[in-house]
Amino acid sequence: MAGNNENNRATIIGLVALLLWSMTVGLVRSISEQIGPVAAGAAVYLVGGLFAIICLLSKKQYHPPTVKDAKTYYYTCGALFLVYSVALFLALSLASNRTQMLEVGLLNYLWPALALLFSLLIFKKKARIWLYPAMLLTLWGIFLVLTSTEKTFDAESFRNMWQNPPAYACGFVAAISWALYSNLTEKYDPNSKLQGAPWFILLTGVSLTGAGLFFPSRFDVSLKVIIEVFILGLTTAVAYSFWEIAMKKGNKNLILSSAYVLPLLSTVFSCLYLKIIPQSQLWFGSFCIVFGSFVGYRAMSPKKN
Repeated sequence: MAGNNENNRATIIGLVALLLWSMTVGLVRSISEQIGPVAAGAAVYLVGGLFAIICLLSKKQYHPPTVKDAKTYYYTCGALFLVYSVALFLALSLASNRTQMLEVGLLNYLWPALALLFSLLIFKKKARIWLYPAMLLTLWGIFLVLTSTEKTFDAESFRNMWQNPPAYACGFVAAISWALYSNLTEKYDPNSKLQGAPWFILLTGVSLTGAGLFFPSRFDVSLKVIIEVFILGLTTAVAYSFWEIAMKKGNKNLILSSAYVLPLLSTVFSCLYLKIIPQSQLWFGSFCIVFGSFVGYRAMSPKKN
């Protein structure tokens, strides 16, 4: 009974993390436009890392583990976290305009589908045949949502990728790295004893601060950007910490399937916050996402013993 309660709590925590992440795209773009992508990433992850570490160390039952306890976990998951964080900030910041930012977000939001696929390989799970068409339907919905500011779809959408390959490449790298991270945190730390997310967040902030020495920043600091940095920093710390717990103790199939709704939530928030007007295409895409997510979740079988 206690195990079921812990599983339900971890699942709810994972869903809360998804809601917090829905604010990421819009806030990252806004902050980057004001102080540059590297400085934006450094500020957000330093704030988030310090907050997460303070919360972690304040726990009476916490005992800092050594790297010797789980080298594979720290090195592999830490590297994937760093790659994802840097790639995501660069992808959203290098987009030529706010409309292209939504298109770049499509590649990042491939991670839930990739995470489900990777879980089949890493944990030797079985899936029913309709998982794959369901995932295709969901990915089509993601495409419709993240390009919903365009009235028509034509070759121009693909031409943008050739005009700005670094942004789209970073979005794709972010999707792969986070899909792997979501699975490997459970594989290498199944009992959730190491709690590496706070340290990974701080590591990312320190790394980006060092990288900032080689990249010019505008430092157009205002009250608005300070507030945005603190909001995104705190939500980043909470979301990543929640996600690590959810991937180890929660219903991962349900959480990853629910993650398909992220593009809808993120696009709605970004459009409102950045004053982008969405088209009716957004709502059809949302239907594809929700329906595909439900079918995908039902298609996953329990882990093979």
